[in-house]
Amino acid sequence: MKSLDVSLVIPVKDEEVTLEALYERITEVLEGLNLTFEIIFIDDGSTDQSFDIMKKLSQRDSRVKVVKFRKNFGKAAALSCGFEKARENIVITMDADFQDDLKEIPKFIDLINNGYDVVSGWKKIEKIL
Repeated sequence: MKSLDVSLVIPVKDEEVTLEALYERITEVLEGLNLTFEIIFIDDGSTDQSFDIMKKLSQRDSRVKVVKFRKNFGKAAALSCGFEKARENIVITMDADFQDDLKEIPKFIDLINNGYDVVSGWKKIEKIL
């Protein structure tokens, strides 16, 4: 896998419970791929301790960037802001609550390396008979 730069854009709304683990898992996956990256958290008007946690992560790791909205503007606005801030060649969006499988990141990057301009994923629900 080629070494490409990646920006992760993550809208956050009241996710204090998941943020530390999400950060740890993201860094584990991307460092394992020998990729340079940045994580851009967009605080979309959280009322819990999410912003404080993201701020501490950014103080600990210069790859973490945080933007704080003064109120909830919605996911589309948070993503748009993150796209504007992204500095890297590949932008990956994900939710802050582990709805997205981080193991898919290498597959997405591999597809980009193989000439795709856009890669999208979705959940597949298997019916149990």
